Amino acid sequence: MNKPEKRCSDHSQQFALANHLPGTGLLSPSAEMKSQVLTTSLICAISIFHISKQTVPLLFTEEGYPLTENKYPLVSYILLALLIIIWGVSWPIYKHGVQFMPPLLFAGIRSFIAGTLLFLFAWKLRHHIRFKKHWKLYVISAILNNVLYLGLQTVGMIYLPGGLFSVLVYIQPVILGILSWWFLNEEMTIAKIFGLVLGFIGIVFVSIDGLMIHLSAIGVFLALATAIAWAGGVVFVKKLKNQVDFYWMVVMQLLLGGGTLLVSGYFVEGVQTIVWNADLIGTIAWGGTAGMAAGQVIYFKLMNEGEASKVGACTFLVPIISVAVSAIFLDEAVTRNLFIGMMLVGTSIYLVNRHKESSDKEIVGPSGHRLPKKE
Repeated sequence: MNKPEKRCSDHSQQFALANHLPGTGLLSPSAEMKSQVLTTSLICAISIFHISKQTVPLLFTEEGYPLTENKYPLVSYILLALLIIIWGVSWPIYKHGVQFMPPLLFAGIRSFIAGTLLFLFAWKLRHHIRFKKHWKLYVISAILNNVLYLGLQTVGMIYLPGGLFSVLVYIQPVILGILSWWFLNEEMTIAKIFGLVLGFIGIVFVSIDGLMIHLSAIGVFLALATAIAWAGGVVFVKKLKNQVDFYWMVVMQLLLGGGTLLVSGYFVEGVQTIVWNADLIGTIAWGGTAGMAAGQVIYFKLMNEGEASKVGACTFLVPIISVAVSAIFLDEAVTRNLFIGMMLVGTSIYLVNRHKESSDKEIVGPSGHRLPKKE
């Protein structure tokens, strides 16, 4: 009878050590602090629902096909800001919730719930799935964007402090810029390269305190593998935007990937380690709706309608939002490194997204020809 309780305790202590959290910190928040986090999550979820009522119809054509062209620039900017806020808020919420459920099960249930909700939301358009024709593409996307990305991410956090792990994972925009240049023939300039590197340096400054803790070779490998899988999955989906509806690609990768993670977690981790309470239910509800369902659709919509490297650079803001939210609700310290990182990230986004001038030097494409200028 005591074995499950001991396993759950060991799991919580191991995760606390991985994130370098004191015993009375994140894993033992006050009732007021937990109430603040859950209340804020509820308010954000309601706000996102109302915003989605206005923006989601703009994701589809009159015939019911998801849009892949940037016909509403203002909506895209609003969705990008919304995405950054959603993901920034989600990080501390997930860190709080994962103590009550093993990582694979926690990632899998969020993904599967999100996929189910999105499937039911567009039930009338299910004939666009064409599973028999595209099932191989759905499986590959699920492996890259869910099984590997979420799976490696959740397991990797056991071996590295949260700050260091997030730094290594957020080298993804840099990798994404390179892969987009190579496989998608996106424009690459010296300014864009400098901007991507500068953004990564900004993330290092934001999480500099977490870098002072011990390193783990396995953890570093898992973090870099997470970034590569994430970048590869984005490029794969964008490459197929003219073959497969991006909306259903997201839905199927959430369902297939989430189901795989759930089954893996059931056999590897065991459901007896789960501690069901209001906090866990609240974090799962957030993750299954705003964090995964809304976040994934918005992210891949923006990727499909614009340059992947530019959208990727904007995600450098996510760790900054995460640190700010953690400071407000989880009593984590805010240092001058945060402000230095914010300035560097801001400069990075400007350099990556600014209009190319004639003085900028173009980079020759991987096939040997100069990349075309963007209008």
